[in-house]
Amino acid sequence: MLVSTVEHALRHLKSLWFLDLSDNHLIGHVPLEISTLTKLAWLDLSYNDLDGLITEELFDGLKSLKNIGLSDNRLKIVVGSDWIPPFRLKVANLASCHIGPLFPSWFKWQMGISHINISRGNIIDRLPDWFSNSLSNVEVLDISGNQIIGALPTNMETMSLSKLLLSSNNITANSLSGVIPWQLSNLEAMTKRKSMLRRIPSGGQLDTLYNNNPSMYDGNAGLCGDILKKKCPGNDASNDYGSYKDHYELLYLCFGLVIGFVLGLWVVFSTLLFKKSWRIAYFRLFDKPPLSSEAKATAAVAHRRPRLTVNGDGSRSCGRDKQVEHVTTSDWSKVLIRSTPVMGGASP
Repeated sequence: MLVSTVEHALRHLKSLWFLDLSDNHLIGHVPLEISTLTKLAWLDLSYNDLDGLITEELFDGLKSLKNIGLSDNRLKIVVGSDWIPPFRLKVANLASCHIGPLFPSWFKWQMGISHINISRGNIIDRLPDWFSNSLSNVEVLDISGNQIIGALPTNMETMSLSKLLLSSNNITANSLSGVIPWQLSNLEAMTKRKSMLRRIPSGGQLDTLYNNNPSMYDGNAGLCGDILKKKCPGNDASNDYGSYKDHYELLYLCFGLVIGFVLGLWVVFSTLLFKKSWRIAYFRLFDKPPLSSEAKATAAVAHRRPRLTVNGDGSRSCGRDKQVEHVTTSDWSKVLIRSTPVMGGASP
């Protein structure tokens, strides 16, 4: 068990990349020598009795830092609002660290972070506009025990909270208001007791959580929604989730129709392109001019050729027998029965 600082030992560990001194009853300030550990990726000083300030000077040398744990100490993180950290964190456990009163703006640069715990951080502020976009990969979020005011971001569908199933999203003991985004209905765990929220979306995991723990909304007189059987004012029949889902179902239908139409055209044209005989027959069908009624009648009459016969006395005659002539016209009354007398003639 360590009961003192370790700054002297750190001076000789320039290649150190993993440092876990959690739960060792360390006292005093965080040694500034830690800033010289440029290869340090994991730093955990949680559950000690450290106090004092954590400044930009200590952080500026930690270019490789991925995981930081300073929870349950008496530390105060003091950095400028325009400070850009040299590291890109994956995990930040800063519970009970004094990082307020403003929401820490340097999280805006931690686009790849997946776990954030800034509970009991003395934050008295709104969630910033960049919250959903910059922290889109966050899976575990704990901002309990602060004074977060205002509404949750309406564009939380861009976050992994709903896409990757957030295992723990704790927003207890805050003063949130407004509408809970329906995307949060996919969360596996969500605690929001003592928060002043409004309309609760229906469906998904929120219904399951409520059935398992009906008291999860206790202490929030302003809550309303179908799950509580309490109608929200100005929202008689609206359903964010349903309208959102219907919108995308229609979009998928239109997309499928377009794809089917394009594929159908491609099948037809590819057949004509690669099948020469079909291509020739297809174009001949459209290039062949239609016959007029007069042309069809002329062709029918010309088809009846004269027949040369030899009479009993040796003479020859040219004539036509009694025939039925069908003239192809649009007028069926022109179907004629014509009898032509036999023409006789003397033999030469």
